[in-house]
Amino acid sequence: MTRSRVARSPGPPTVIKFGGSTLTTPGRVVQWIRRTRERAPRLVVVVSARAKVTDALERALDRPGDTAGHQRLLTRLRRLHRPLTPEIRGELGRLRGRFRALERGGASDPDLRPAISATGERLAAEWMAEQLRANGLPARVLHADRAGLRVRGGPAAPRVNLPGSAREFRAAARAALRHGTVAILTGYLGRGPGGAVRTLGRGGSDYTAVACAAILGARDVVLVKRDAPLRAADPALLSGAAPIPELSYARAGLLARLGARALHPPAIALARRTRIGIHITSLHDPSRATRIDRGTRDPDHPILVLLPAARAGPDARPPAVRVAVVGGAAGRTPSELPPTVDRIRVLRGLTVLELGLGDPVQALARLHRSLVGGAHRLRQGQAYSTGPSVGRSTR
Repeated sequence: MTRSRVARSPGPPTVIKFGGSTLTTPGRVVQWIRRTRERAPRLVVVVSARAKVTDALERALDRPGDTAGHQRLLTRLRRLHRPLTPEIRGELGRLRGRFRALERGGASDPDLRPAISATGERLAAEWMAEQLRANGLPARVLHADRAGLRVRGGPAAPRVNLPGSAREFRAAARAALRHGTVAILTGYLGRGPGGAVRTLGRGGSDYTAVACAAILGARDVVLVKRDAPLRAADPALLSGAAPIPELSYARAGLLARLGARALHPPAIALARRTRIGIHITSLHDPSRATRIDRGTRDPDHPILVLLPAARAGPDARPPAVRVAVVGGAAGRTPSELPPTVDRIRVLRGLTVLELGLGDPVQALARLHRSLVGGAHRLRQGQAYSTGPSVGRSTR
């Protein structure tokens, strides 16, 4: 009896996603891929657009008549994605044609916006593949929509159709991965109804990576970012925030919905549903990482997330700084919090504080000093005000 089909079939590939900011140092990305390929020869690399490219494309969409601005952007993209391979020239040519359609009044075309927005990922994938080839690594680009990654739902809540994508996407990935070739997959985009391009929202390349892993049978994905691991507050606002080595799916999902940087809500939800582990790893030091998976433990210390400012009241005071405090010492009694706290709202699993400070950096620093180390709890569902009536419910 010949060997079984199971024995002959290759195992699932390793799925790694590189964020746009990591592509500013392509040499490090190539080194990372080379090292990974030595131990995992079947490798799918998901890429975002290069840093700030998607922002520039969306600004261009908001200025449909700015012909000169569109031309400047094309020139910038040409410089950013050298060497200009035939594939990159082709993508730039198609973008030029779409800009012309936009200038002629095509802003109302529902398919034009996503087609233009997705160009950053297409260019980045072709450019990254050429970087690998120039360093002796075989690479082939998989444009997600053309490879059969199907997207359903409207623009407000697009989702990958896993069952509808499986057969075509698996076949395309299998063909791309032959003979040790690295498959470079475009993040952020997929195929909508009728074959039109559809995008997955900002941060959607993380979602692409999780969907890819789920379809191809991988157990986890690696999200490579310039700044990792996750920390207890935005390090740009609070440099002393503690690292978070691991998070539960539930805690990661809550933080993502609150707007925590580096966490994409649909990606976390899909990972939880499909039991895909997520490793958020530093480009410069792989040992600095956060793992989100089954069985992981949430940190004992609180995590602070800066929220959109509350609207100014009738007295025309400036908007308060609003901070969500998740886990750890989230429930300290009002008398133990900084005197600048104006209002406290305790919800299920988190506390929202409003501080009478105009500077978010100062607000987070004071909260961090006050909260770390305590474990007092406020009653769920209560609202409190500080000042003369400290601790009295204003519910």
